[in-house]
Amino acid sequence: MSNSDTKKCTVEPIRGSVAILGIKFVLVFLILDGFYGLLYYVITLGVSLPFDLHHHIAVILFATFLVKVALQIYFVLYAFLIWANNIYYITDEELVKRQGIFSIHEQTYKFDTIRSIAINRSFLGKLFGFGDMIITAVTGGNRQESILLSGVSNPNKYRTMLRDCCKKLVKEEVLFEKR
Repeated sequence: MSNSDTKKCTVEPIRGSVAILGIKFVLVFLILDGFYGLLYYVITLGVSLPFDLHHHIAVILFATFLVKVALQIYFVLYAFLIWANNIYYITDEELVKRQGIFSIHEQTYKFDTIRSIAINRSFLGKLFGFGDMIITAVTGGNRQESILLSGVSNPNKYRTMLRDCCKKLVKEEVLFEKR
């Protein structure tokens, strides 16, 4: 038996692409800073404000700045926690899907239930090296279930790993039956 035959299929966690996470961060900052900039422009233009609010422009701008920063922190943390807590693992015998922040929900899919692996890549996905993997598995009662691994960095690498692990499992079962 060669060294490659005994290689384990366990890999590091499969997460969404860091490029997508970065794009989400940039969008949060651009949108919220854009609204704040627009508000600043409107208030400082000399537009007549109701209730004699011109005397309180500094307080209004400071309060909206604090709200903007709080929203940015919230959305960045939310995006990061979703990214960090949606994890997939390829083990020796199964694909494990693990989700959750406070309560963990874990599903396992045996390799012998996996029927197909498809990859969808958009233009940005091709440019930044990420895509969606759609894995079709058969669950209880011969019902098919699609497993979506969204925004996976280098999906071709993981498709090859899944195929190799599935083949390895099938080969081991055939060898075991022959004995």
